Amino acid sequence: MRIGIDIRPLEVTHYGGVPEYIINLLPEMFKIGAGHQFVLFRNSFKKSRRNYREFLEYSNVSIKSFRFPNKFLFFTSRFFNWPKIDKLLGGVDILFSPHFFPAPVSKNCKKVVTFHDLSFENFPIFFDLKRRLWHKILSPKKQAQKANHIISVSDSTKQDLMALYKLPLDKITTIYLGINKKALDAMPVEIKNLPLKYILSLCVIGPRKNLISLIYAFNILKQDSNFENLHLILAGGFERFYKRKVKKEINMSPYKDKIILSGRVSEKQKTALYKNAQVFVYPSLYEGFGLPPLEAMYCGVPTIVSHNTSLPEATGGAALLIDPYRPKILADNIKELLNDRRLYNDLLCRGRKQAEKFDWKTTAKETLNILETF
Repeated sequence: MRIGIDIRPLEVTHYGGVPEYIINLLPEMFKIGAGHQFVLFRNSFKKSRRNYREFLEYSNVSIKSFRFPNKFLFFTSRFFNWPKIDKLLGGVDILFSPHFFPAPVSKNCKKVVTFHDLSFENFPIFFDLKRRLWHKILSPKKQAQKANHIISVSDSTKQDLMALYKLPLDKITTIYLGINKKALDAMPVEIKNLPLKYILSLCVIGPRKNLISLIYAFNILKQDSNFENLHLILAGGFERFYKRKVKKEINMSPYKDKIILSGRVSEKQKTALYKNAQVFVYPSLYEGFGLPPLEAMYCGVPTIVSHNTSLPEATGGAALLIDPYRPKILADNIKELLNDRRLYNDLLCRGRKQAEKFDWKTTAKETLNILETF
């Protein structure tokens, strides 16, 4: 079987959930699907930021590279259903799209598309005008309707697809993401000037991650003299239009000298931040899945997440659930967790056990089973 895979999301300027999905999933699929040929579709008008050496190590993998201007390709794909991606790849039996980029295929070629979330439908206010227009042009709903099958990364996302796009139940399969256990088990690097005690939140920092509520909760918590030495570390890159707002809130905090913006972190730095944290907090307003809480739980960090969308599903009762709109309640939960050693150790143990359930080999096997169905 010749399987085409659209790897264009790897050319984006910011590293987020979709690139991480592709980078972790594909090598496992290549190993499990040794009897298949995988042809990867890459397009970048400018010089690529990646060399893709890690994919070409597999004898059953080849890459077809093109240099269409991306805006031109999106426009012609969306409005003229051209070019046919399977034809550009020299003919494939099925095209797997790890994201909903428009990717026209010939009549005899099947297509499976992964949807990670519908945040742009549920919370358009969290996106600037440029990104709202981009979603409108790409028309994810049309991509979903045209696909032969949809992979959703959680039952929460599956329910959104059914409710908002009116897709039938049997057209969607939920396949959970994995966590990179090898990277998390590796020896972490030493980070200089790391506080002895800190609360951690790690994500691509944007409005739906709701970190301003966490800053408010931290301000409340710091009023208790028992937490005089406690810091807050906000790790990860920023969505472009949100950085100024977060920095403004930090500068207004009476405890701003205890709040650290680390910026983007490497895999080894990420592991070090997890393993040295007292508590991991993820007060997101909307998630399609939510990898960071599971990574933190795997590293033995008691975790607090919002009680909405996919987060209760992913954490499986092994994290404290909070109302993300109520910073006082969040502060109370952090205080309770830090003061109650029995609760702390219970969440630590249950969190690790829950996180152990998620691995990329399982994700790859279930994904390949879907592709082989066609």
